[in-house]
Amino acid sequence: MDLKYCASEISKIALSMFRKNFFGVFHGSISARIQHDSFLINKRTTIFDNLKEEDLIMLNSKRDYRWNDASIDADIHL
Repeated sequence: MDLKYCASEISKIALSMFRKNFFGVFHGSISARIQHDSFLINKRTTIFDNLKEEDLIMLNSKRDYRWNDASIDADIHL
């Protein structure tokens, strides 16, 4: 899957959800499954009304150092 395209689509969805008050400025999580064992999710410091590709992080089902930067909801999204 093209990660730039996926990040762009997540950004559009996040903005729409922010405008409908589903997200706060720093509150909420959004993710997309990329493969059966990996997914994109927002970082802890993401601002949802202006989400950029660098605000997302790719995680695998196996925990590593990247999980420290990911949203606190990463376990739920896994």
